[in-house]
Amino acid sequence: MKIDRVIMTEDWQPTDRIKQECEDRFGQEIEIEHEVEQFKDYYLSTGGAYANWNVKFRAWCRQNAKWNRERNTRINTETVSEQRNRMSGIIDQRNGKTNTEEEHNKIRIQHKHIKSVS
Repeated sequence: MKIDRVIMTEDWQPTDRIKQECEDRFGQEIEIEHEVEQFKDYYLSTGGAYANWNVKFRAWCRQNAKWNRERNTRINTETVSEQRNRMSGIIDQRNGKTNTEEEHNKIRIQHKHIKSVS
């Protein structure tokens, strides 16, 4: 049995039932209307095709709620020093650079010096 897949359309909206289900299940972690717009923009731009857009939207909301919970947990439990180290690593990755722990410490010392001079 072949299942027909359809591409996202500009006028697509999740059903009221799916929106309510997502609001009930994930409303603490995400804003549903924002997720609808993000979801549509993403799939309009990529041209993805699915058999059931409502199910795909529910999965999208579930994943974003999970990421938000994980991010909030990590941020709330990290010390300021750990957050700096993590952000420094992210910036280095984006710049295609990998620093050793010693290099990170030198950078932190330089930042402290700059702040104390200012």
